[in-house]
Amino acid sequence: MKKAFVLIFSCFLLFLHLHIVRTHYAKNEETNKKDTKLKKKRNVKTFNKKLTNKSFLQVQHTVATRSVPPPPCLGDDCFCQNYYDLTLILDESASIGSKNWKNHVIPFTDKIIKDLTISKNEVHVGILLFSSKNRDYVTYGDELRYQKDELLKKVEKLKKDYYCGGGTKILGALKYSLENYTKHKNIRYDAPKVTILFTDGNENSASNKQLLEMGLTYRRERVKLLVLGVAAAEDNKLKLIAGCEENTNCPYSMKAEWETINDITKRLTNKICHTESEIEPEPKPEPSTPTHCQGDDCFCEDYYDLTLILDESRSITLNKWKKDVVPFAEKVLNNLNIDKDKIHVGIMRFAKSMKTDIGYEQETRYMKNDLIKLVRELKDKYGYGGATHLVDALQYSLKTFTRHPNNRVDAPKVTILFTDGNETSKKEKDIRDVGLLYRKENVKLIVVGVNLATEKSLKLLAGCTENEECLRVIKCEWNDLTNITKILTDKICNTGSVELPKPEENPEPVEKPNPEENPNPVEKPTPEENPNPVEKPEPEKNPCINMEDCYCKDFYDITLVLDESASISDLIWRNEVIPFSLEIIKRINISYKNVHMGVLLFSEYTRDIVRFYDNARYEKGTLQTKINDLKRDYRSGKKTYIIQALRYALTYYSKLSNRKEAPKVTMLFTDGNDSYESEKGLQDIALLYRKENVKLLVVGVSTASENKLKMLVGCAPNVVCPFVIKTEWGLLKSVSEVFVKKICDNGVVLPPGSPSESTPGSPSESTPGNPSYLFIHFI
Repeated sequence: MKKAFVLIFSCFLLFLHLHIVRTHYAKNEETNKKDTKLKKKRNVKTFNKKLTNKSFLQVQHTVATRSVPPPPCLGDDCFCQNYYDLTLILDESASIGSKNWKNHVIPFTDKIIKDLTISKNEVHVGILLFSSKNRDYVTYGDELRYQKDELLKKVEKLKKDYYCGGGTKILGALKYSLENYTKHKNIRYDAPKVTILFTDGNENSASNKQLLEMGLTYRRERVKLLVLGVAAAEDNKLKLIAGCEENTNCPYSMKAEWETINDITKRLTNKICHTESEIEPEPKPEPSTPTHCQGDDCFCEDYYDLTLILDESRSITLNKWKKDVVPFAEKVLNNLNIDKDKIHVGIMRFAKSMKTDIGYEQETRYMKNDLIKLVRELKDKYGYGGATHLVDALQYSLKTFTRHPNNRVDAPKVTILFTDGNETSKKEKDIRDVGLLYRKENVKLIVVGVNLATEKSLKLLAGCTENEECLRVIKCEWNDLTNITKILTDKICNTGSVELPKPEENPEPVEKPNPEENPNPVEKPTPEENPNPVEKPEPEKNPCINMEDCYCKDFYDITLVLDESASISDLIWRNEVIPFSLEIIKRINISYKNVHMGVLLFSEYTRDIVRFYDNARYEKGTLQTKINDLKRDYRSGKKTYIIQALRYALTYYSKLSNRKEAPKVTMLFTDGNDSYESEKGLQDIALLYRKENVKLLVVGVSTASENKLKMLVGCAPNVVCPFVIKTEWGLLKSVSEVFVKKICDNGVVLPPGSPSESTPGSPSESTPGNPSYLFIHFI
């Protein structure tokens, strides 16, 4: 019985065990099937992801997502089908200025947005502002990023929201844009990315390597970066920011000017679609159509690269700049056949420093209307330059314009230089050498000079010698400047080829010791050229033994400097100042072999009446006529800048006389004191005149301080000073005789530091009985 029970119980346990094992096996089988299905699904997803990762778009959401419609395009095709996310980065640094912000930056941004096809399923736009800090304006979290009308309203509000930041942190703005705009959580992963950067300056705290690295970072992130610069923004730095090398053609960067940025927005937005095709080819020097000329024939076929160089030194004055120089430049451009396949034009200004207005990296160089518009805007850009560095300007032009990589290798080169003066920092040899350099470089250099510019200097600049006829030089007067533009542009064609200098040709001293060697004033190739070249004014025999003797033998160059400030009044000008000046001229022995005179007026400006290259300088009758004509030409200036006038007279009159052996005298008339300078300024000008060995005589009336007049000529306030006359209105004409006699009576100019430096001012020598040191003070 017990055995039977044990057997039955054992069978039951065995059955139970088998049932448990079978159930567990069935569960494992089901689990394996599920795992296999899941693995297959994962493999499919991985495969799909690999496929999408191969595209430019890096799609992370599958097309199967039904919440938005599928993209209208794939990859780079989207740029041309208006399906991309665009970030505008706008410079709002202090250098922009409120005027440019309202008149240029905002209209530029407005036109960019109007040119785009903006909607929820097309272009989205974000706007970032930057200076030394970044400022979010329209982010990808704002719904108006795809609402065109709202975007335009938002941009319009920016006119009154100019931050005027302190710096131009371009790299910081680009980095911020990449992290907070391009990679924003709301961006469309299937839409390609574009960034447009606008700036008026440079990132001065970053190296060129850092700029290029930022541009390459954008490329690695598959973001198309377009860069537009104006004003001080350097073309080479713009290229680096866009990820290009400095000396290559870069379709991603553009350089424009304030006046033209609103005209190029369409070209800029077109680059979003068409830039890719521009990156591969090297820059082509040839025009789009084959040239139909060769060599010098191209000058007459209107196929050449022209550089226009404009002098903006202080001697020109703002009035002449607006009324003569800018209209002259505009008429030159109007005369030219400017087009992409014809003439290209670059424009620069110079004085002591150089300024590029239109460079050869700008497309404006062959857009005639834009060029003329820019030239007109130059009226408000006069630089008041402190010197006339002609040689530096020509060297800068050769390097920056003539040798620019965008120049067409098959187009001959022309440079037109306009100046109103002579080189102030280089030797004659340097002037001659730069002219020869242009000939060696096969550049046709045409030089136009007015005012103080001597024909000798102009010829040297053009690579000619002083005595040869030089067809590429035009010397004219201010009032003829705009009338000679047609003759000027005709010279590009009709002056033939550029002759290379002979191997033995070297600059040599041009001045001849004898007047017989001076060439006769000659037939000029064109009537606009100056028919009266600067003659050698040396007499046949020097009449004096030494410089002191010259003063009394009427052999010197004198500059008459007359105050025409408002305190004088028109009535006193006509009845006192002009008669006084005429009496001075009457009492001086002015002739070709004796005294030469220049005349200069001043107030807050200086005004040339007779220069030392004018024939009137030794023609007494002409001088008297010019002075008499001033009765009707009183300008009534607002200030009395005596020091400025004396510096100008020294630089542009005394130093520019060709008679080196003739001593120099300056006579100053004023009715007041300098409106700006300190006592130290008065002392400094006195020392400067004595260092330059120029005898300075001063007559003052009305409110002119006697002590300050004394300081002006280097005398102490408490001594009698033979170089100064202080009088009153009504007595001015009567002192002219005494004033002229001082030229001879006061002896030579003592240099600073001389042992007898105090002699002229010592009371012991200035007694009433000594006519050589007569001092007049009317009370």
